[in-house]
Amino acid sequence: MILKKLLALFTDSPHTFQGQENGEKIVLFLRRHPIVIILRVAGLLMAYSIPITASLLFLDFIIANNLFTLYLFIISIWSMAILIMVSYSLTMYTLDVWIITDRRIIDSNQIGFFNRTVSELHISRIQDIYIKTDGPIQTLVNFGNLFIQTAGTEERFNFLEIPDPVGVKDIMMRLAFPKEMGELKQK
Repeated sequence: MILKKLLALFTDSPHTFQGQENGEKIVLFLRRHPIVIILRVAGLLMAYSIPITASLLFLDFIIANNLFTLYLFIISIWSMAILIMVSYSLTMYTLDVWIITDRRIIDSNQIGFFNRTVSELHISRIQDIYIKTDGPIQTLVNFGNLFIQTAGTEERFNFLEIPDPVGVKDIMMRLAFPKEMGELKQK
């Protein structure tokens, strides 16, 4: 059973997901913009270079005071911590997904290695969609946040750091309000 699920990661079509209803079609499958993970990993790699740079500056001191073993130990701990942070960042990037179908929105949010929340919203419950783009990087690279306000007491759905938030909003508006969007096109 576990082996079958593991192999399904590599063999299942990207156009299906667990819990998909009969006849339901995926319209969008979203993750955070790739620049988000690239910047995070680049920052961690720069942090990885700190002890290496420091060792070049203080190599004579380390050797003269017989601290090379301690230096190797500290470098090993530092390298392991950076590797764990890179792995964690890549895992969270990969497992945080938003699936928009012709009937509903699924928000799968990974919180740590062993904690996940999955929320679902039927398209008919959407009342308001708005986007927020902060700063020059998000503006230049075209990514930002999209927020969906729902009817009733349900919480707001947050799509954070997604690519092309305006395009995603337009697609969701056509799904949620097909009559209104059709009338706007005719005018």
